[in-house]
Amino acid sequence: MKTVILSDLHLGDPQCSLALNNYAKAKTLVSSFGGTCDYLVLVGDIFDIAVSDYNTVFRISQEFFAAMEQAGLRIGTSIVYSPGNHDFDLWDTFQRQINILGQVSLGTQAARPFQWSIPGVFREDTSEFRLPTVSGEPSQYDIPFLHHITNARVCFAYPNLYYVREDGSTDLITHGHYFGAAWSEMAQLCAGINNPAMQISNPNNLSLEEVVQFNFPLNQLTSTGFGQAGQLTNYVRWCMAQVNSGKTDLIQKDVTTLVHNYLDGKGSWFFKLFSPILRKILVSMAMDEINGVENPTTMDAYFAANKDRIQKFLGSTIQEMRNLPLVNTSKIDQLVFGHTHLPIPAMSATMLRTPFGNISASNTGGWIQGELGAEVHIYETGRPLRSVTVK
Repeated sequence: MKTVILSDLHLGDPQCSLALNNYAKAKTLVSSFGGTCDYLVLVGDIFDIAVSDYNTVFRISQEFFAAMEQAGLRIGTSIVYSPGNHDFDLWDTFQRQINILGQVSLGTQAARPFQWSIPGVFREDTSEFRLPTVSGEPSQYDIPFLHHITNARVCFAYPNLYYVREDGSTDLITHGHYFGAAWSEMAQLCAGINNPAMQISNPNNLSLEEVVQFNFPLNQLTSTGFGQAGQLTNYVRWCMAQVNSGKTDLIQKDVTTLVHNYLDGKGSWFFKLFSPILRKILVSMAMDEINGVENPTTMDAYFAANKDRIQKFLGSTIQEMRNLPLVNTSKIDQLVFGHTHLPIPAMSATMLRTPFGNISASNTGGWIQGELGAEVHIYETGRPLRSVTVK
């Protein structure tokens, strides 16, 4: 069984390197893993609906996958798609399709609750991919509009995939956005609320379902909440470019205007009395958050800054593994993730020392112009995990 892992293609982002020069890089990408695979695993931020409208993303994705197929891409079984933060809305769309629209269209069944975590499991001993917590074949868990982007079958899982080798050792494959504050902070805040209405299983070790549930509002906002907002999307994209370049002076002017407009609409004596102080405090707080947006320059700095969040996510993951059919261990041997656009080759993985044991971590990098490039990760039965550098 041959399984190829890609992430952070960002199709639709104007800075996506794969869309340049009539998709010339598609041939390089396909050549990096020999063109054929049983499973092509897309681990998040593939269709960038957080910075571009659906029409643009759809067109570019169609053209890109056509270029991949022309370059020799052959997928034996299916694409496995696990969204990230920039394409999080596809997970919401999938849930609506499976549990609401699909059920209602049958005419005899009521809508079902969302399934907040659907783990996917690859097993070398049987050469197959399964969704052990749901009924039916994995190919039933897809989104119809993706059929018009690629001829391959597409299966959804979220937020974790597990790769079980013949000897039983198990790797975790995930996008990695829950390692960062912007996409995980809500869960940590909610865990601190001591109210029976929250029905939290264990505030010190949230389940993966709780991690996804509590972070859902902000993940949705930062995906299509901004990505499909017309003129506001253009402004958000501009703000992102300013932050990435370290130039936030113009953003501060806009924040100051927003704060002033907000406070000017408050007519109470309290706001009139304390307005000058509040203006400074609110602008300062907003700029601290904007300047603190996750933009790591090295993986060592990233791991150090997000150590606690990574460990909490790993704790939630191990809790899932303990109760997951087809995974016969609660130990993670290797972590493969994306999100940061800072590639780590599989053969020189970073060792993470965690309360759950040492875990080797490699990163798939990204496909944005001017960045460090990508590491195409490749699993083959009976062989160590390897990766190929593509710049």
